[in-house]
Amino acid sequence: MKKNTLLLVFTFLLFINCSESSDTDTIDEVVSISYELLEFEFTPQIGTQEDRLKYKVKFINNSNSNVQGFPKITLNSDGIEYSEVITENIQCSSIPAKSFCIYSFDKTDNNPQISAINVKFIKAEYLIRN
Repeated sequence: MKKNTLLLVFTFLLFINCSESSDTDTIDEVVSISYELLEFEFTPQIGTQEDRLKYKVKFINNSNSNVQGFPKITLNSDGIEYSEVITENIQCSSIPAKSFCIYSFDKTDNNPQISAINVKFIKAEYLIRN
């Protein structure tokens, strides 16, 4: 009798867990933002010439949903890889569905203490804000 009761309870629990999803369950669209590097230029400091880092990245939203988020840029400077999430004064805080935006960066620096020899672009990502 005890085995039958346990079997009945187990079957009942299994049935509940395998029931169909309710109408309130939704599947969110997976949003994939691709990018295209349009321009990348690094000029190291030579003599009185300042360091200059300049790039443009096109973030492309091919989904049917508008997205909001932040660009994340990964660079390699003299063998050290680092990433920066751009959260202030950004040009690409939102990207409409089936559209794109272009993030531009252009900065010069004449500080010989932090002068890089070689800077390479590694990748760009778009972090979706929930």
